[in-house]
Amino acid sequence: MPFLQHLSDFAIEGVVSSKPGEVKTALPSAVVYSSLEEALNSRQFDLVVITTPNHLHASQSLLALEHNSHVLVEKPFTLSVTDAKHLVDVAHAKKKQLCVFHNRRFDGDFLTLKQLIEQGKLGDIKRFESRIDRFRPIPRNRWRENKGSGSGIFWDLGPHLIDQALELFGKPTAVSASVVEVINIIETALKASQEERKLLLN
Repeated sequence: MPFLQHLSDFAIEGVVSSKPGEVKTALPSAVVYSSLEEALNSRQFDLVVITTPNHLHASQSLLALEHNSHVLVEKPFTLSVTDAKHLVDVAHAKKKQLCVFHNRRFDGDFLTLKQLIEQGKLGDIKRFESRIDRFRPIPRNRWRENKGSGSGIFWDLGPHLIDQALELFGKPTAVSASVVEVINIIETALKASQEERKLLLN
């Protein structure tokens, strides 16, 4: 939202939200809708920005395209290659722009690294390792961290790392990966630690 408010070429005409009071405080002139369907059926929007939970990205992007709107969707684009390809085909058929928003492309450290690589100042790179550290032993009770389709740290922060690697080095010739769920291990360790403290206190 701050980007759109800063750019004079854009005006935020409507917002889909379950918290209309908060929206009105931030955007007094915007119409608040209870669903995307209601918004798209009420008027024609030039651009629809989708920042909903990940599992809704594909269906909501498709709905916006079908209503002849350009679409900017938060990463991850979709949860499957099939959905992604279908959306691209629909966008081409409708002659609409369909873009995925990766805000970490504009981080200062990443832009500096990209410039150094382009200038050849880092030599012939053989290995690139990137990570985002987060210490949160107990997940927050929100969709990003609760179990479910498109949730979890991989879908939340993983797209940034993958996108940055593609931006720096281009399309890979091969890909291999391993994804491990560690939350149960952490929960078990925390419970064991709590039991040990109880025994010591007793």
